[in-house]
Amino acid sequence: MLFASTALVARIERADARLMSDSATAAARRRPGTGCFATPIAGGFATFTAPGSPLNKLAGLGFAGPLEPDELAGVERAFAERGVPVQVELSCLADPDVGALLTRRGYTLENFENVLGRRLPSDPPKAPPEGLVVSESPVTTQPGSKSQENVQKHGFELLYTRAILVRQP
Repeated sequence: MLFASTALVARIERADARLMSDSATAAARRRPGTGCFATPIAGGFATFTAPGSPLNKLAGLGFAGPLEPDELAGVERAFAERGVPVQVELSCLADPDVGALLTRRGYTLENFENVLGRRLPSDPPKAPPEGLVVSESPVTTQPGSKSQENVQKHGFELLYTRAILVRQP
């Protein structure tokens, strides 16, 4: 059984935020002048790539210093200028002051998502059978969903939950 310590969760959240940042930076290179951005904020990142993109969010907050209201206000303006809501994915193990600040600023709880993981084998992996393609997948599911059931059948365990908080423009 895996134990999701605060240190492990912070590491996962940083990795997710870096992936978002790298993706937004790549989108900005591919489509200059379209408003894509990746902005560091409170140990995480705020990213925007295009209207309706799943990368339009803040993640990784609450593990490396406080979330400053002025810093958050700047990010909120950037999202409002693009006409999209601000979505924050906030780990249940993040600093509770972050959630309190977001609530005071009008963010509402929209959903939850689970982050699952599994131990990596200590032996080197066997080569996959010919024709089988293995690729990375984001290790998040809706609580109680068929997706969660399926990945748990393959040895993944619930590590922690994120709250999805949204503020409309």
